[in-house]
Amino acid sequence: MTNQDCPGLCAESIVGWLAAVGATVLAGLRLHWTAGGTPYAVLSSDDVDPIDAIVESWPTTEALEDMPIAKGWHQTEPMGRTVRVESFRQRARLARSHPLSWTLSSTVTDLHIESKGQAAHGPFDPPAPKGASLHDRLTRLHGAVAVS
Repeated sequence: MTNQDCPGLCAESIVGWLAAVGATVLAGLRLHWTAGGTPYAVLSSDDVDPIDAIVESWPTTEALEDMPIAKGWHQTEPMGRTVRVESFRQRARLARSHPLSWTLSSTVTDLHIESKGQAAHGPFDPPAPKGASLHDRLTRLHGAVAVS
């Protein structure tokens, strides 16, 4: 078994916790937390080095553009920070069989409609500077990471 200590992924931080859990989903790794003062993630695998598994699971630019939350996904109405309810519903219908359909409901929902007829944002998609959408932020981060 290969273990990788990840002191930057603290259990007390929602971002660290989500990143550690995300590694188990994307790369098929196991996760446990250290004991003591500030617990942090330890990723492990029987078959592969955890770092190699994460690098292999890193999405391509094309995969990001095929996400249901991409601005101009499958010729639907462009999706920015504000999303008309009907636009959300159209995307939801088209995304039902997409493996990343969950990304759409991770950002907006029609279970609550804002005063201007817009889909509401969930708690994992807080407002960002300059009205950047979740997909805008994701692609900006993706472009800043060098994977070799």
